[in-house]
Amino acid sequence: MNNDIVEIMVPAIVFSTIAILAISLLLYKYKIKRLFLNTTQDSLQHNPDITPEVIREIANQVLRPSSDIKKGLLLIGFSAAILVGSFIADFPDNGNMDLNDLINGIAAFPGVMGIVFLLLAKFDKN
Repeated sequence: MNNDIVEIMVPAIVFSTIAILAISLLLYKYKIKRLFLNTTQDSLQHNPDITPEVIREIANQVLRPSSDIKKGLLLIGFSAAILVGSFIADFPDNGNMDLNDLINGIAAFPGVMGIVFLLLAKFDKN
């Protein structure tokens, strides 16, 4: 009976932690955007001579729409690294694992993330 609870609670805790982190990041991003809009509104009230181009440039620096693409590529790279690592380090059911497979699986993480960083560098140049 006790083992059944553990089998349910461990995945529930893992997935709820991921959900809490995602919600926290979304709330933080919303807070940054709200702060930018409030600051822009206060600046326009005190100095009505600010041009839309200046506001657009500041928004591009603060909000950075391209950073969403970078974050998405990093998350895809991280998930691909986990996927490749789990295929290389073939986890057996009986508990015995080849050390070379484990090391190759761990080495897949920086390899896949290196490919993602190279893609990001290419993306920044364009």
